[in-house]
Amino acid sequence: PRNDPAWPEVHTYTDAISYDPGETVVFHSSTQAPQWSLEVILDGLHPVTVFQQEALEGRFQPVPADVYRAGCAWPESLRWTIPADARSGFYKVVSRCLRPDGGFYVQHHFFVVRPTAKTQTGKLLMILPTSTWMAYNDWGGASSYIGIAGDDGNQASPELSLLRPWTRGMVWLPEGAPRICAEPVPDPLTAPRYHPKDWAWSHGFGYFYAASGWAQYDRHFVTWAQREGIAFDMITQTDLHYRPEILDRYRAVVIVGHDEYWSHDMRTSIDRFVEAGGKLARFGGNFMWQVRLEEGGARQVCYKAK
Repeated sequence: PRNDPAWPEVHTYTDAISYDPGETVVFHSSTQAPQWSLEVILDGLHPVTVFQQEALEGRFQPVPADVYRAGCAWPESLRWTIPADARSGFYKVVSRCLRPDGGFYVQHHFFVVRPTAKTQTGKLLMILPTSTWMAYNDWGGASSYIGIAGDDGNQASPELSLLRPWTRGMVWLPEGAPRICAEPVPDPLTAPRYHPKDWAWSHGFGYFYAASGWAQYDRHFVTWAQREGIAFDMITQTDLHYRPEILDRYRAVVIVGHDEYWSHDMRTSIDRFVEAGGKLARFGGNFMWQVRLEEGGARQVCYKAK
């Protein structure tokens, strides 16, 4: 965050990455604007607003120096109880505040509503590769790749907190944002360019926005599947780690996007599912790093180097 009272921003995160219908979402926010608003949207082919609050009192909260590993620890700003019949899916959280020039600063977060036996819509379950999203989330200064950690303040962090916002671009992207898989063919006589990183720098988006996240990969599959009338429910990798019994109600599992980071428990649960006759359709990227989840999933640990 800029922490500039003359050019306010708003940042929000939730107390968990996923919930059951009927559970309460706790929002934690910080802004230097006098007022801000929050909207929750069930995202997909036809986005639907399911909750909205306007004219919320703005309160500024400092960002800890090691927020990337310790979390924000901001106080509660708002809470919302998910309806008991809520559909499983990806719920986008949109925070807005007005700026002096009449424009808005907009920040995006998310949570997932898990399926229950009563709300299950079909026999297909989509697992979001959220451990990879965590690894690429550099909000607050560090990710599993780059950052301000270490003695010299120039290293990636082996510990990453879920209790912080998502870097800009992982939840929402504007139309036309460059994609890694659509790089223009370079002129061999010119210096190489990395268009997603050039675009990210000039538009204020996360350094790795093009490498991972809902907006760049998974949402495209969801909108296609909904357009084709394919019924599916959704969980996160955190759910796969702590609630593997959810798999028992499904015949098939699908994974898309950049799917690089897994815990031992996640892999074991999928292996057991397939060995018992379940089907796995994996349209994901590389399968590379093993992680450990701690504090109920609030912290992800991945030691990639000494």
